[in-house]
Amino acid sequence: MRRSMLWLVGIGLLLLVAACSNGKKANSSGQQTPDTTENEDEIVPEIELEYDTDVSIHGSTAIVEGTTNLENGALIRYNVTNYEVMEMMEIGETEVQDGTFTIKIDISEYDEGEYEVYSSFNAIRQPDEIQEIYGPLGERIKVEGPVTDEGLTENARIAESVTIFNI
Repeated sequence: MRRSMLWLVGIGLLLLVAACSNGKKANSSGQQTPDTTENEDEIVPEIELEYDTDVSIHGSTAIVEGTTNLENGALIRYNVTNYEVMEMMEIGETEVQDGTFTIKIDISEYDEGEYEVYSSFNAIRQPDEIQEIYGPLGERIKVEGPVTDEGLTENARIAESVTIFNI
């Protein structure tokens, strides 16, 4: 009985101390400062992405080579379009390894003309380990250079590049 009473008194004292707290902490000089907690929803963009592409033709293959500072395993999506006839020729995906990615396009059956290769890193469409680095919407990435947040999904960050080649 005595132990139960001590337990109740202890709980009561803890509740009293908590109720009397004014939500302030003492700093090193003993002054009261507002209690602050880090708001996890508010992420400050810190990462400056580098993302650049170049294309070259080797026989019946167009090779798009990209350089970036994205982490290994980041996925790059691409599509090839013939705008003269408004036709999507190819859609695909490749992976970043050691700061580079390569897109090989078989152009042996393409007609003569101008083609556009659009490639992008879209934070939303990344594996979990990549989203942990950049944020599910890419919110840790600065909007500058090749990065925009004006895509189809509000506030999602996308690094993109357009490369043109002629056959």
